[in-house]
Amino acid sequence: MSESVPNQDKVTGAFLPGNKLAEGKRSRHQAAYLRGLILDEMTEDDIKAIIRTTIDAAKNGDKDARRDLWDRIGGKPAQAVEVSGSDSGPLEFVWSVSKKEEAPSG
Repeated sequence: MSESVPNQDKVTGAFLPGNKLAEGKRSRHQAAYLRGLILDEMTEDDIKAIIRTTIDAAKNGDKDARRDLWDRIGGKPAQAVEVSGSDSGPLEFVWSVSKKEEAPSG
């Protein structure tokens, strides 16, 4: 059985305040901050120019530009994920419960 994580509710398993695992990825916060800085500086004309440049690049054979445009227009295609057990068969779950032995009285 796994060890108890400090600052984690023993019943629900939820992270409690002060648990470093509950902070999430720091890079996500940094990316949001940088995205905000970029958006504050961009004008509508800047955005239109970038879109026009990307469209022109796609029309001239730039595969990355073409992929980026389609990803923005229709969304990225869903990734297929297959989950299977050994020999591509069904998953097999084994549950085990251990009983804590009591100390002998005496």
